[in-house]
Amino acid sequence: MTEPIVFISYSWDPPQNKEWVIQLAERLSMDGIRVLIDEWDLSEGQDKYKFMEKMVSDPQVKKVLLICNSEYVIKANNRNGGVGIEALIISEEIYQKADQKKFIPIITERDENGKAYLPTFVKTRIYIDLSLEDEFETNYQRLVRNIFDRPEYKRPKIGSPPPYIIEEEFSIFRTKYKIKPLVEAFLKGRTDYRLFINDFFETFIDEFTNLQFEENQTEFERDIDDELLIRVEQTIELRNDFVEFLKVIFKYDQSINIEQFHGFFETLFKLIIEFEKKYGRFKIPNSKFLNEHTRFLLYEVFLYTITTAYRKEKFELIAYLLHNVFIFPADYTKPKILAYPNLNPGAGYLTKYRNDKLNSRRLNLTADLIKQRANISDTSFKILQEIDILLYYISQLKISIGEIQKTYFPNLAAYGIYSFDIFAKCYSEKYFKKVMPIFNVDSKEELFKLIESIKIEPFRLIPFEYDFPDISYTFNSDHIGVID
Repeated sequence: MTEPIVFISYSWDPPQNKEWVIQLAERLSMDGIRVLIDEWDLSEGQDKYKFMEKMVSDPQVKKVLLICNSEYVIKANNRNGGVGIEALIISEEIYQKADQKKFIPIITERDENGKAYLPTFVKTRIYIDLSLEDEFETNYQRLVRNIFDRPEYKRPKIGSPPPYIIEEEFSIFRTKYKIKPLVEAFLKGRTDYRLFINDFFETFIDEFTNLQFEENQTEFERDIDDELLIRVEQTIELRNDFVEFLKVIFKYDQSINIEQFHGFFETLFKLIIEFEKKYGRFKIPNSKFLNEHTRFLLYEVFLYTITTAYRKEKFELIAYLLHNVFIFPADYTKPKILAYPNLNPGAGYLTKYRNDKLNSRRLNLTADLIKQRANISDTSFKILQEIDILLYYISQLKISIGEIQKTYFPNLAAYGIYSFDIFAKCYSEKYFKKVMPIFNVDSKEELFKLIESIKIEPFRLIPFEYDFPDISYTFNSDHIGVID
Protein backbone atom coordinates (compact mmCIF):
# COMPACT_ATOMS: atom_id res chain seq x y z
CA MET A 1 0.00 0.00 0.00
CA THR A 2 1.44 3.40 -1.06
CA GLU A 3 2.07 5.67 1.90
CA PRO A 4 -0.28 8.67 1.86
CA ILE A 5 1.23 12.16 2.19
CA VAL A 6 -0.30 14.79 4.46
CA PHE A 7 0.64 18.38 5.29
CA ILE A 8 -0.02 19.88 8.70
CA SER A 9 -0.95 23.55 9.00
CA TYR A 10 -0.78 24.85 12.57
CA SER A 11 0.11 27.76 14.84
CA TRP A 12 3.36 27.83 16.81
CA ASP A 13 1.46 29.56 19.62
CA PRO A 14 1.21 28.65 22.38
CA PRO A 15 4.43 26.57 22.63
CA GLN A 16 2.56 23.53 23.99
CA ASN A 17 0.45 23.51 20.82
CA LYS A 18 3.57 23.18 18.69
CA GLU A 19 4.76 20.29 20.87
CA TRP A 20 1.32 18.62 20.60
CA VAL A 21 1.44 18.90 16.80
CA ILE A 22 4.94 17.36 16.65
CA GLN A 23 3.70 14.41 18.73
CA LEU A 24 0.71 13.98 16.42
CA ALA A 25 3.02 14.04 13.38
CA GLU A 26 5.26 11.40 14.96
CA ARG A 27 2.33 9.10 15.67
CA LEU A 28 0.93 9.50 12.17
CA SER A 29 4.37 8.64 10.79
CA MET A 30 4.48 5.46 12.87
CA ASP A 31 1.07 4.57 11.43
CA GLY A 32 2.42 4.57 7.87
CA ILE A 33 1.67 8.17 6.88
CA ARG A 34 4.29 10.51 5.43
CA VAL A 35 3.85 13.82 7.23
CA LEU A 36 5.06 17.13 5.77
CA ILE A 37 5.53 19.80 8.41
CA ASP A 38 7.63 22.97 8.54
CA GLU A 39 9.76 21.70 11.43
CA TRP A 40 10.89 18.72 9.36
CA ASP A 41 10.64 19.91 5.77
CA LEU A 42 11.41 23.66 5.74
CA SER A 43 15.05 24.67 6.19
CA GLU A 44 17.14 27.83 6.05
CA GLY A 45 17.27 29.51 2.66
CA GLN A 46 13.87 28.25 1.48
CA ASP A 47 10.94 30.55 0.73
CA LYS A 48 8.41 29.65 3.41
CA TYR A 49 5.51 31.07 1.43
CA LYS A 50 6.43 29.05 -1.68
CA PHE A 51 6.73 26.02 0.60
CA MET A 52 3.26 26.63 2.03
CA GLU A 53 1.75 27.14 -1.42
CA LYS A 54 3.30 23.93 -2.72
CA MET A 55 2.10 21.91 0.27
CA VAL A 56 -1.48 23.13 -0.14
CA SER A 57 -1.72 22.84 -3.93
CA ASP A 58 0.55 19.83 -4.62
CA PRO A 59 -1.64 16.96 -5.95
CA GLN A 60 0.69 14.45 -4.29
CA VAL A 61 -0.35 15.81 -0.90
CA LYS A 62 -3.43 13.79 -0.20
CA LYS A 63 -4.68 15.62 2.89
CA VAL A 64 -4.07 18.96 4.60
CA LEU A 65 -4.69 18.85 8.34
CA LEU A 66 -5.71 22.18 9.86
CA ILE A 67 -4.87 22.10 13.59
CA CYS A 68 -7.46 24.50 15.00
CA ASN A 69 -6.87 26.19 18.36
CA SER A 70 -7.70 29.75 19.42
CA GLU A 71 -4.42 31.21 18.07
CA TYR A 72 -4.85 29.47 14.72
CA VAL A 73 -8.36 30.91 14.35
CA ILE A 74 -7.22 34.47 15.20
CA LYS A 75 -4.31 34.37 12.74
CA ALA A 76 -6.33 32.69 9.98
CA ASN A 77 -9.27 35.10 10.22
CA ASN A 78 -6.99 38.18 10.41
CA ARG A 79 -4.57 36.82 7.78
CA ASN A 80 -1.63 37.21 10.17
CA GLY A 81 1.75 35.50 9.74
CA GLY A 82 2.34 32.12 8.19
CA VAL A 83 -1.03 30.80 9.32
CA GLY A 84 -2.70 33.78 7.60
CA ILE A 85 -0.88 33.07 4.35
CA GLU A 86 -1.77 29.36 4.54
CA ALA A 87 -5.39 30.26 5.26
CA LEU A 88 -5.49 32.50 2.19
CA ILE A 89 -3.99 29.81 -0.03
CA ILE A 90 -6.23 27.08 1.43
CA SER A 91 -9.42 29.14 1.12
CA GLU A 92 -8.67 29.78 -2.57
CA GLU A 93 -8.04 26.05 -3.09
CA ILE A 94 -11.28 25.17 -1.35
CA TYR A 95 -13.41 27.55 -3.40
CA GLN A 96 -11.70 26.96 -6.75
CA LYS A 97 -11.05 23.20 -6.79
CA ALA A 98 -13.51 20.34 -6.92
CA ASP A 99 -11.84 18.13 -4.30
CA GLN A 100 -13.52 19.21 -1.09
CA LYS A 101 -12.22 16.30 1.03
CA LYS A 102 -8.55 17.29 1.00
CA PHE A 103 -8.76 19.75 3.90
CA ILE A 104 -9.61 18.32 7.33
CA PRO A 105 -10.12 20.63 10.33
CA ILE A 106 -8.69 19.06 13.52
CA ILE A 107 -10.12 20.54 16.72
CA THR A 108 -7.71 20.75 19.66
CA GLU A 109 -9.39 23.46 21.73
CA ARG A 110 -12.85 24.78 22.60
CA ASP A 111 -14.00 28.11 24.04
CA GLU A 112 -15.54 28.64 27.49
CA ASN A 113 -18.95 27.65 26.08
CA GLY A 114 -17.64 24.38 24.69
CA LYS A 115 -17.78 25.65 21.11
CA ALA A 116 -15.07 24.40 18.76
CA TYR A 117 -12.52 26.92 17.47
CA LEU A 118 -12.82 27.00 13.68
CA PRO A 119 -11.57 29.65 11.25
CA THR A 120 -14.20 31.28 9.09
CA PHE A 121 -13.17 29.62 5.82
CA VAL A 122 -13.87 26.12 7.21
CA LYS A 123 -16.66 27.07 9.61
CA THR A 124 -19.23 24.80 7.97
CA ARG A 125 -16.96 21.79 7.44
CA ILE A 126 -17.18 18.52 9.33
CA TYR A 127 -14.21 18.29 11.66
CA ILE A 128 -12.40 15.65 13.69
CA ASP A 129 -12.34 16.40 17.39
CA LEU A 130 -9.06 15.61 19.18
CA SER A 131 -9.73 18.02 22.04
CA LEU A 132 -11.28 15.51 24.44
CA GLU A 133 -9.08 12.96 26.14
CA ASP A 134 -11.86 10.37 26.53
CA GLU A 135 -12.64 10.42 22.81
CA PHE A 136 -9.12 10.98 21.49
CA GLU A 137 -8.34 7.38 20.48
CA THR A 138 -11.65 6.84 18.73
CA ASN A 139 -11.37 10.07 16.76
CA TYR A 140 -7.69 9.55 16.01
CA GLN A 141 -8.62 6.25 14.37
CA ARG A 142 -11.26 8.12 12.35
CA LEU A 143 -8.52 10.46 11.15
CA VAL A 144 -6.20 7.64 10.11
CA ARG A 145 -9.05 5.83 8.35
CA ASN A 146 -9.90 9.05 6.51
CA ILE A 147 -6.32 9.49 5.34
CA PHE A 148 -6.15 5.90 4.07
CA ASP A 149 -9.68 6.05 2.60
CA ARG A 150 -10.73 3.13 4.77
CA PRO A 151 -13.87 4.35 6.59
CA GLU A 152 -15.28 2.26 9.42
CA TYR A 153 -18.69 2.13 7.76
CA LYS A 154 -18.56 1.19 4.10
CA ARG A 155 -21.34 1.43 1.61
CA PRO A 156 -22.63 -2.12 1.01
CA LYS A 157 -22.68 -3.63 -2.45
CA ILE A 158 -25.89 -2.94 -4.28
CA GLY A 159 -27.89 -6.14 -4.54
CA SER A 160 -30.89 -7.06 -6.62
CA PRO A 161 -34.23 -5.43 -5.85
CA PRO A 162 -36.65 -7.70 -3.96
CA PRO A 163 -39.43 -9.35 -5.95
CA TYR A 164 -42.12 -6.93 -4.79
CA ILE A 165 -40.11 -4.04 -6.25
CA ILE A 166 -39.34 -5.78 -9.54
CA GLU A 167 -42.77 -7.22 -10.07
CA GLU A 168 -45.23 -4.98 -8.29
CA GLU A 169 -45.54 -1.68 -6.52
CA PHE A 170 -45.08 -2.35 -2.79
CA SER A 171 -48.18 -1.76 -0.70
CA ILE A 172 -48.39 0.01 2.63
CA PHE A 173 -51.35 -1.36 4.53
CA ARG A 174 -53.71 0.90 6.47
CA THR A 175 -53.15 -1.24 9.57
CA LYS A 176 -49.79 0.51 9.94
CA TYR A 177 -51.58 3.69 11.02
CA LYS A 178 -53.90 1.99 13.52
CA ILE A 179 -51.25 0.99 16.09
CA LYS A 180 -50.18 4.41 17.39
CA PRO A 181 -53.70 5.68 18.20
CA LEU A 182 -54.36 2.44 20.08
CA VAL A 183 -51.18 2.82 22.16
CA GLU A 184 -52.04 6.44 22.93
CA ALA A 185 -55.54 5.42 24.02
CA PHE A 186 -54.07 2.97 26.51
CA LEU A 187 -51.42 5.39 27.79
CA LYS A 188 -53.96 8.17 28.28
CA GLY A 189 -56.32 5.81 30.10
CA ARG A 190 -59.14 6.36 27.63
CA THR A 191 -62.20 4.27 28.42
CA ASP A 192 -63.08 3.95 24.72
CA TYR A 193 -59.85 2.14 23.80
CA ARG A 194 -61.91 -0.81 22.50
CA LEU A 195 -63.05 1.38 19.62
CA PHE A 196 -59.45 1.45 18.45
CA ILE A 197 -59.16 -2.33 18.83
CA ASN A 198 -62.32 -2.78 16.75
CA ASP A 199 -60.93 -0.37 14.16
CA PHE A 200 -57.74 -2.39 13.80
CA PHE A 201 -59.59 -5.70 13.39
CA GLU A 202 -61.94 -4.21 10.81
CA THR A 203 -59.07 -2.60 8.89
CA PHE A 204 -57.13 -5.86 8.83
CA ILE A 205 -60.19 -7.70 7.50
CA ASP A 206 -60.60 -5.07 4.76
CA GLU A 207 -56.95 -5.40 3.75
CA PHE A 208 -57.24 -9.20 3.80
CA THR A 209 -60.25 -8.96 1.48
CA ASN A 210 -58.25 -6.77 -0.89
CA LEU A 211 -55.68 -9.55 -1.31
CA GLN A 212 -58.02 -11.63 -3.45
CA PHE A 213 -57.63 -11.82 -7.20
CA GLU A 214 -59.73 -9.61 -9.42
CA GLU A 215 -63.09 -10.89 -10.52
CA ASN A 216 -62.97 -12.97 -13.72
CA GLN A 217 -59.20 -12.68 -14.04
CA THR A 218 -58.21 -15.13 -16.78
CA GLU A 219 -54.47 -14.72 -17.29
CA PHE A 220 -51.26 -13.60 -15.55
CA GLU A 221 -47.95 -12.18 -16.69
CA ARG A 222 -46.05 -15.01 -14.95
CA ASP A 223 -46.50 -18.61 -13.84
CA ILE A 224 -49.16 -19.03 -11.18
CA ASP A 225 -46.66 -20.19 -8.51
CA ASP A 226 -44.42 -17.16 -9.11
CA GLU A 227 -47.45 -14.89 -8.96
CA LEU A 228 -48.53 -16.33 -5.62
CA LEU A 229 -45.06 -16.18 -4.07
CA ILE A 230 -44.86 -12.50 -4.97
CA ARG A 231 -48.25 -11.91 -3.39
CA VAL A 232 -47.15 -13.74 -0.25
CA GLU A 233 -44.07 -11.52 -0.09
CA GLN A 234 -46.27 -8.44 -0.32
CA THR A 235 -48.19 -9.41 2.83
CA ILE A 236 -45.26 -9.37 5.24
CA GLU A 237 -45.92 -5.82 6.46
CA LEU A 238 -49.57 -6.70 7.09
CA ARG A 239 -48.35 -9.66 9.15
CA ASN A 240 -45.90 -7.44 11.02
CA ASP A 241 -48.64 -4.92 11.81
CA PHE A 242 -50.75 -7.68 13.29
CA VAL A 243 -47.90 -8.96 15.50
CA GLU A 244 -47.30 -5.41 16.73
CA PHE A 245 -51.01 -5.12 17.48
CA LEU A 246 -50.86 -8.37 19.49
CA LYS A 247 -47.96 -7.06 21.57
CA VAL A 248 -49.85 -3.87 22.37
CA ILE A 249 -53.05 -5.72 23.32
CA PHE A 250 -51.28 -8.29 25.48
CA LYS A 251 -49.30 -5.56 27.24
CA TYR A 252 -52.04 -3.06 28.01
CA ASP A 253 -55.45 -4.74 27.80
CA GLN A 254 -56.22 -6.35 31.15
CA SER A 255 -59.53 -7.85 29.94
CA ILE A 256 -58.93 -9.20 26.46
CA ASN A 257 -62.10 -9.91 24.53
CA ILE A 258 -61.35 -13.52 23.57
CA GLU A 259 -64.64 -13.90 21.71
CA GLN A 260 -63.62 -10.99 19.48
CA PHE A 261 -60.41 -12.79 18.57
CA HIS A 262 -62.40 -15.92 17.78
CA GLY A 263 -64.82 -13.91 15.64
CA PHE A 264 -61.90 -12.30 13.83
CA PHE A 265 -60.48 -15.66 12.74
CA GLU A 266 -63.94 -16.94 11.90
CA THR A 267 -64.43 -13.94 9.60
CA LEU A 268 -61.09 -14.52 7.85
CA PHE A 269 -61.96 -18.19 7.50
CA LYS A 270 -65.30 -17.27 5.95
CA LEU A 271 -63.55 -15.00 3.47
CA ILE A 272 -61.28 -17.88 2.48
CA ILE A 273 -64.32 -20.03 1.73
CA GLU A 274 -65.90 -17.23 -0.29
CA PHE A 275 -62.67 -16.72 -2.24
CA GLU A 276 -62.59 -20.42 -3.12
CA LYS A 277 -66.14 -20.31 -4.43
CA LYS A 278 -65.25 -17.30 -6.53
CA TYR A 279 -62.05 -18.81 -7.90
CA GLY A 280 -63.97 -21.94 -8.90
CA ARG A 281 -65.53 -19.83 -11.64
CA PHE A 282 -62.17 -18.71 -13.04
CA LYS A 283 -61.50 -20.19 -16.47
CA ILE A 284 -57.74 -20.63 -16.04
CA PRO A 285 -55.52 -23.66 -15.40
CA ASN A 286 -54.66 -24.37 -11.75
CA SER A 287 -57.33 -21.99 -10.45
CA LYS A 288 -57.37 -24.04 -7.23
CA PHE A 289 -54.01 -22.43 -6.40
CA LEU A 290 -55.39 -18.89 -6.35
CA ASN A 291 -56.27 -19.03 -2.67
CA GLU A 292 -52.85 -20.17 -1.48
CA HIS A 293 -51.53 -16.71 -0.56
CA THR A 294 -54.52 -15.84 1.61
CA ARG A 295 -54.58 -19.31 3.20
CA PHE A 296 -50.90 -18.93 4.00
CA LEU A 297 -51.41 -15.53 5.62
CA LEU A 298 -54.33 -16.81 7.71
CA TYR A 299 -52.21 -19.72 8.94
CA GLU A 300 -49.24 -17.44 9.67
CA VAL A 301 -51.32 -14.89 11.58
CA PHE A 302 -52.96 -17.66 13.62
CA LEU A 303 -49.55 -19.21 14.41
CA TYR A 304 -48.13 -15.84 15.54
CA THR A 305 -51.25 -15.21 17.64
CA ILE A 306 -50.87 -18.48 19.53
CA THR A 307 -47.10 -18.02 19.85
CA THR A 308 -47.35 -14.47 21.20
CA ALA A 309 -50.22 -15.39 23.52
CA TYR A 310 -48.25 -18.35 24.88
CA ARG A 311 -45.19 -16.21 25.58
CA LYS A 312 -47.39 -13.62 27.33
CA GLU A 313 -49.23 -16.41 29.24
CA LYS A 314 -52.62 -15.60 27.71
CA PHE A 315 -53.65 -19.25 28.05
CA GLU A 316 -57.37 -18.52 28.31
CA LEU A 317 -57.32 -16.93 24.86
CA ILE A 318 -55.41 -19.89 23.41
CA ALA A 319 -57.85 -22.36 24.98
CA TYR A 320 -60.83 -20.51 23.52
CA LEU A 321 -59.38 -20.48 20.01
CA LEU A 322 -58.41 -24.17 20.12
CA HIS A 323 -61.54 -25.59 21.72
CA ASN A 324 -64.30 -23.62 20.03
CA VAL A 325 -65.42 -24.37 16.49
CA PHE A 326 -65.96 -21.98 13.59
CA ILE A 327 -69.46 -22.07 12.15
CA PHE A 328 -70.36 -20.94 8.64
CA PRO A 329 -73.80 -20.80 7.05
CA ALA A 330 -74.35 -23.04 4.04
CA ASP A 331 -76.52 -22.37 1.02
CA TYR A 332 -78.74 -25.46 1.01
CA THR A 333 -77.32 -27.85 3.60
CA LYS A 334 -76.56 -27.74 7.28
CA PRO A 335 -73.96 -25.17 8.47
CA LYS A 336 -70.29 -25.94 7.89
CA ILE A 337 -68.48 -26.55 11.19
CA LEU A 338 -64.68 -26.39 11.22
CA ALA A 339 -61.97 -26.29 13.90
CA TYR A 340 -58.54 -24.69 14.16
CA PRO A 341 -56.71 -27.48 12.21
CA ASN A 342 -58.67 -26.36 9.14
CA LEU A 343 -56.89 -23.00 9.32
CA ASN A 344 -53.68 -24.81 8.39
CA PRO A 345 -53.04 -25.27 4.64
CA GLY A 346 -50.44 -28.00 5.22
CA ALA A 347 -47.67 -28.28 2.67
CA GLY A 348 -50.10 -26.86 0.12
CA TYR A 349 -50.65 -27.53 -3.56
CA LEU A 350 -47.72 -25.29 -4.39
CA THR A 351 -45.08 -27.56 -2.84
CA LYS A 352 -45.70 -30.35 -5.33
CA TYR A 353 -46.32 -27.93 -8.19
CA ARG A 354 -43.09 -26.08 -7.45
CA ASN A 355 -41.06 -29.27 -7.04
CA ASP A 356 -42.32 -30.63 -10.35
CA LYS A 357 -41.64 -27.36 -12.10
CA LEU A 358 -38.13 -26.81 -10.72
CA ASN A 359 -37.21 -30.47 -10.32
CA SER A 360 -36.53 -29.83 -6.64
CA ARG A 361 -37.21 -31.86 -3.50
CA ARG A 362 -38.41 -29.31 -0.96
CA LEU A 363 -40.48 -30.97 1.77
CA ASN A 364 -42.75 -28.07 2.57
CA LEU A 365 -42.97 -24.71 0.83
CA THR A 366 -45.19 -23.35 3.61
CA ALA A 367 -42.45 -24.07 6.17
CA ASP A 368 -39.85 -22.49 3.89
CA LEU A 369 -41.88 -19.29 3.67
CA ILE A 370 -42.51 -19.10 7.43
CA LYS A 371 -38.78 -19.51 8.06
CA GLN A 372 -37.83 -16.90 5.46
CA ARG A 373 -40.29 -14.42 6.98
CA ALA A 374 -39.37 -15.07 10.64
CA ASN A 375 -37.96 -11.56 11.09
CA ILE A 376 -39.75 -10.51 14.30
CA SER A 377 -36.93 -9.67 16.71
CA ASP A 378 -38.29 -11.43 19.80
CA THR A 379 -39.98 -14.37 18.05
CA SER A 380 -37.51 -16.93 16.76
CA PHE A 381 -38.29 -19.57 14.18
CA LYS A 382 -37.67 -22.23 16.85
CA ILE A 383 -40.43 -20.81 19.06
CA LEU A 384 -42.77 -20.90 16.08
CA GLN A 385 -41.76 -24.53 15.48
CA GLU A 386 -42.53 -25.49 19.07
CA ILE A 387 -45.95 -23.84 18.99
CA ASP A 388 -46.70 -25.43 15.61
CA ILE A 389 -46.00 -28.88 17.05
CA LEU A 390 -47.93 -28.08 20.23
CA LEU A 391 -50.96 -27.36 18.04
CA TYR A 392 -50.44 -30.74 16.39
CA TYR A 393 -50.25 -32.45 19.81
CA ILE A 394 -53.50 -30.85 20.96
CA SER A 395 -55.25 -31.90 17.75
CA GLN A 396 -54.15 -35.49 18.50
CA LEU A 397 -55.81 -35.27 21.90
CA LYS A 398 -59.00 -33.84 20.42
CA ILE A 399 -59.15 -36.57 17.77
CA SER A 400 -58.65 -39.26 20.41
CA ILE A 401 -61.89 -38.20 22.13
CA GLY A 402 -63.80 -37.58 18.92
CA GLU A 403 -64.00 -33.78 19.12
CA ILE A 404 -62.48 -33.23 15.67
CA GLN A 405 -61.71 -35.35 12.61
CA LYS A 406 -58.80 -33.42 11.06
CA THR A 407 -55.26 -33.38 12.46
CA TYR A 408 -53.41 -30.10 12.59
CA PHE A 409 -50.41 -30.45 10.29
CA PRO A 410 -47.06 -29.38 11.87
CA ASN A 411 -45.50 -27.74 8.81
CA LEU A 412 -42.49 -26.37 10.65
CA ALA A 413 -41.41 -29.83 11.81
CA ALA A 414 -40.03 -30.17 8.28
CA TYR A 415 -36.90 -28.46 9.62
CA GLY A 416 -36.42 -30.98 12.43
CA ILE A 417 -36.68 -30.26 16.13
CA TYR A 418 -35.88 -32.36 19.19
CA SER A 419 -36.11 -30.01 22.17
CA PHE A 420 -38.93 -27.83 23.42
CA ASP A 421 -37.87 -24.81 25.43
CA ILE A 422 -41.39 -23.41 25.84
CA PHE A 423 -42.43 -26.48 27.85
CA ALA A 424 -39.55 -26.29 30.31
CA LYS A 425 -41.62 -24.35 32.84
CA CYS A 426 -44.13 -27.20 32.93
CA TYR A 427 -41.80 -28.94 35.38
CA SER A 428 -43.43 -26.55 37.85
CA GLU A 429 -46.83 -27.80 38.94
CA LYS A 430 -47.93 -24.22 39.58
CA TYR A 431 -47.04 -23.19 36.04
CA PHE A 432 -48.62 -26.29 34.50
CA LYS A 433 -51.90 -25.48 36.23
CA LYS A 434 -51.88 -22.18 34.34
CA VAL A 435 -51.17 -24.01 31.07
CA MET A 436 -53.79 -26.76 31.55
CA PRO A 437 -56.66 -24.89 29.84
CA ILE A 438 -54.97 -25.16 26.46
CA PHE A 439 -55.17 -28.96 26.76
CA ASN A 440 -58.78 -28.76 27.95
CA VAL A 441 -58.00 -30.93 31.00
CA ASP A 442 -58.46 -30.43 34.74
CA SER A 443 -55.36 -32.26 35.94
CA LYS A 444 -52.06 -33.65 34.72
CA GLU A 445 -53.39 -37.15 35.39
CA GLU A 446 -56.21 -36.50 32.92
CA LEU A 447 -53.66 -35.31 30.36
CA PHE A 448 -51.53 -38.45 30.82
CA LYS A 449 -54.62 -40.63 30.37
CA LEU A 450 -55.46 -38.90 27.11
CA ILE A 451 -51.91 -39.27 25.87
CA GLU A 452 -51.95 -43.00 26.61
CA SER A 453 -54.94 -43.39 24.31
CA ILE A 454 -52.91 -42.09 21.34
CA LYS A 455 -51.04 -44.77 19.39
CA ILE A 456 -48.34 -43.45 17.10
CA GLU A 457 -44.78 -44.43 16.29
CA PRO A 458 -42.38 -42.30 18.39
CA PHE A 459 -40.43 -39.59 16.56
CA ARG A 460 -42.29 -40.19 13.32
CA LEU A 461 -45.31 -38.48 11.83
CA ILE A 462 -46.81 -41.00 9.48
CA PRO A 463 -47.01 -40.86 6.51
CA PHE A 464 -44.76 -37.76 6.38
CA GLU A 465 -41.01 -37.92 6.78
CA TYR A 466 -40.82 -35.40 9.62
CA ASP A 467 -38.85 -36.32 12.73
CA PHE A 468 -39.79 -34.83 16.10
CA PRO A 469 -40.64 -36.15 19.57
CA ASP A 470 -43.98 -37.84 20.08
CA ILE A 471 -46.42 -36.23 22.51
CA SER A 472 -45.86 -39.04 25.02
CA TYR A 473 -42.17 -38.13 25.11
CA THR A 474 -42.67 -34.38 25.42
CA PHE A 475 -45.43 -34.64 28.02
CA ASN A 476 -44.89 -37.41 30.53
CA SER A 477 -44.83 -37.88 34.28
CA ASP A 478 -41.12 -37.11 34.41
CA HIS A 479 -41.59 -33.74 32.75
CA ILE A 480 -44.89 -32.35 34.03
CA GLY A 481 -45.56 -30.87 37.47
CA VAL A 482 -42.69 -32.57 39.27
CA ILE A 483 -41.74 -29.43 41.20
CA ASP A 484 -44.16 -27.92 43.72
